[in-house]
Amino acid sequence: MNVNLEALRQTILIPGLVIGLVLLTYIYYLYASSWRVIPKGIPWFFSEPGASVQTPSWYAQVKAHLGDFDKGVKYAHEGYNKFSKIGKPFIAPSFVTWQPEVVLPPSQIRWLVDQPDTILSINQALIKDLEFLYTTPTAWSFTRPFHVEALNKLRMDSLIPDMSSEVQTSIDLAWGTDTQTWKSVNIEDTMRHVLVRITARIVVGTPLCRNKTYIENAHNFMAQLGPRAVAISFTPELLRPLTGWYLSRALKTWNKTCADLMVPLVKQEMTHRRPSDQKTLPVPKTLLEQMARLAVRGSDPKDTDPFSISSRLLALNFVAVHTSNAALTNVLLDIMSPPAAAAGTHDDVFAELRAEAETVHTACQGKWSKTSVNQLEKIDSALRESLRVSTFKARGVERVVVAPGGVTLPDGTFLPKGTKVGVPVLPIHHDEAFYSNARTYEPLRFYGGKVKAAAAAEQQQQQGERDSSPAAPQGHVELINSSETFLAFGHGKHACPGRFMAAYELKLIIAYIAMNYDIEPFQERPRNAEFSDFSVGSMHNIKIRRRKVGV
Repeated sequence: MNVNLEALRQTILIPGLVIGLVLLTYIYYLYASSWRVIPKGIPWFFSEPGASVQTPSWYAQVKAHLGDFDKGVKYAHEGYNKFSKIGKPFIAPSFVTWQPEVVLPPSQIRWLVDQPDTILSINQALIKDLEFLYTTPTAWSFTRPFHVEALNKLRMDSLIPDMSSEVQTSIDLAWGTDTQTWKSVNIEDTMRHVLVRITARIVVGTPLCRNKTYIENAHNFMAQLGPRAVAISFTPELLRPLTGWYLSRALKTWNKTCADLMVPLVKQEMTHRRPSDQKTLPVPKTLLEQMARLAVRGSDPKDTDPFSISSRLLALNFVAVHTSNAALTNVLLDIMSPPAAAAGTHDDVFAELRAEAETVHTACQGKWSKTSVNQLEKIDSALRESLRVSTFKARGVERVVVAPGGVTLPDGTFLPKGTKVGVPVLPIHHDEAFYSNARTYEPLRFYGGKVKAAAAAEQQQQQGERDSSPAAPQGHVELINSSETFLAFGHGKHACPGRFMAAYELKLIIAYIAMNYDIEPFQERPRNAEFSDFSVGSMHNIKIRRRKVGV
């Protein structure tokens, strides 16, 4: 009898490999999800409303987590349309951490942001998302989060002259000054280099912000922390200490190099900086100065150690550059794409923003101040609208339940300790119930003149012919203002404390670009890359050319 050994081998091998793969997947799932908290009684995004709520099988959960790799934004919209719009929470998966997240409906946002830190912790969510205990353990070992107070106390009127100077220097360096030739530049990469330099000017000031060693190491740290945190998060808990140690070695080297340069400055600021003396000191010109002055009020060594303070400053650098870079990338794509851009003509929003910038710049005689930057209302609106329609993270305002006994939602749903909670930011921003033409980029949606006109028209329509008096002026809706329907900066007491600094920084950058560069419009808006619930335009280039003087 002839036996086809090859056929027999294939018959046995292929099923064996399939079974082995399934077994390995199941074992990985057990290790990866053993510490995760999944509340009972809450439907997953793929469930159907009205059906009895049952915990999905391990296979369904694995499939959802793996699908989140490139469908997280889609999943957020799916859950929102099924459950959030009827006032119910749902569970969303995560390819990165395998920690399911309870996504609350808009009706529960106020409850969420009003909870004390002893119930819901934003710090625990941030530490977990960025694996700070591995990537930068010194930075996140503190008793008092006085970096929040430091950011809130920064005097923007004293920072803006330095900020505007660095905007000019860094953009000229990144994009060049050639007025003859069009060249292609990657938005995300060039803007990251720009933001690293501008942020360094604000954080550490001159001359350190011009130190090549500091800038290179700070840039490496900021560019690599995110990807390495994702890799650590994706590692099963059993192996995480080893993976965390290995992947964070370079981060700690870059952190130490930058901290060694910052420590002398921190020590200098902490000398003779008793609270009673600080009233006579000049206004802080950098975040480092402000942090050092607040640090001396503490007694815990974790809060007063210069190396720890320096490391925390670098971690704040990462957060500032990361979020501002996503905003800049998206707003340039939005401004230069239809309907905002009219390809082949000068009758587009970019020309309108340029005109506004030149008018204000001339009026202030080229010396930007807090007052003059606040007059860039069209640029402010264009940025706010981009943050709304092109929000770079579909879920946000995230917290972790830290109360030992858990917490109960307003609808009676119980969340045990360790549950991750958030809200569907992008679906809310895209909801026609809150914004007309919600998925369309309308750069002047929040501009003062347009807001007033829309309010007047709405009131006039409601009043009819009986009373045609205009509506009360509504004013300009500023970029920094958060609400339950605009969540790009979070909301409530923990809304991003750096949003004031970011707003001025972003407006100065857009104003400088509009006044000094031509940008070739897109025929259609390039699609963002989606990873989990993130949506970023990091792969796209734009064609730019320096404007000739007087043109």
